[in-house]
Amino acid sequence: MDRGGRGGELVSGGALPVLWLCGPPGVGKTTVAWELYSQFTRAGIEVGHVDIDQLGICYPEPAADPGRHLMKAHNLDAVAAGFLAAGARCLIVSGVVDPAQGVHIDSIPRASLTVCRLRADRDELRRRLVGRGGDASLVEDVLRDSVAVTAPTGDVCRGRGAGGEGRVRSRGRGRRPRGRR
Repeated sequence: MDRGGRGGELVSGGALPVLWLCGPPGVGKTTVAWELYSQFTRAGIEVGHVDIDQLGICYPEPAADPGRHLMKAHNLDAVAAGFLAAGARCLIVSGVVDPAQGVHIDSIPRASLTVCRLRADRDELRRRLVGRGGDASLVEDVLRDSVAVTAPTGDVCRGRGAGGEGRVRSRGRGRRPRGRR
């Protein structure tokens, strides 16, 4: 589908390509998302960026939506529509996903979603969390909680780096980039 003008080509059905970076606290979700956003804008690509936590700041937490994950998904759909109307060709999201359900994809029909879980080893996460003023003794709790998030994310993307392996597995409504199988 060609939108013409500022937005360029979209995936079938007018959905906005969305890259959701997730992982445990301290892994670098916000840093990586901002760097991607900055590179896209420098290249002249119309792009949006949102931290998913900002879409769920609401008190009190709805009893039927612990963690406000469903609320965040509904709000992300509205934000995606706004970015799409403004001419964005893609959207970068940073933040945690529902540890029990993963991304509530049915609540984001305007998104062609790819989820990328970022990883860092325990020592690096500990260094980053303590560097933020966090309690090093809580790192094990954070790591244990992050394991629960791994299974439901659907798509997985791991970068190459110290001790890392490169692997991409894609699932969902999104188109694969050309040349990838």
